[in-house]
Amino acid sequence: MKPSDFIPPEDAAALRQMEGIPGFAALVKKILAIGIENLQYGVNMASTIRLSERQLPKIYKHLPPICRHLGISEPEFYLQMDPNPNAWTMGDTRIYIVVTSGLLEMMSDEELDAILAHECGHILCRHVLYHTVAQWD
Repeated sequence: MKPSDFIPPEDAAALRQMEGIPGFAALVKKILAIGIENLQYGVNMASTIRLSERQLPKIYKHLPPICRHLGISEPEFYLQMDPNPNAWTMGDTRIYIVVTSGLLEMMSDEELDAILAHECGHILCRHVLYHTVAQWD
């Protein structure tokens, strides 16, 4: 699957504009390399549970088939104990997805698949690099 199969035209145009700025992607990667990405990753590691085939496999099993279908590498997958329903994708060199316990409590398996596919879509469309820096305002 390619981003052009599902990305809205406005989103594609915005991404092309950002990528068209000479050196912008390299600058964003450099900002991440000076420590922002490591800081975010460390905070994530301190506040979440990593999911795997051996750690909460009933939740984890949703991710691999979605990644295979989209043709992306499987990101790390985490659960945050938080009653607020939410999910997000972060990182550039170490991409990860986080879902909250509040989200899992209110979603069916099919809805969880849709949310994970949405997050994986961000990875496929390369939104993660720019979003990771944009969130640090």
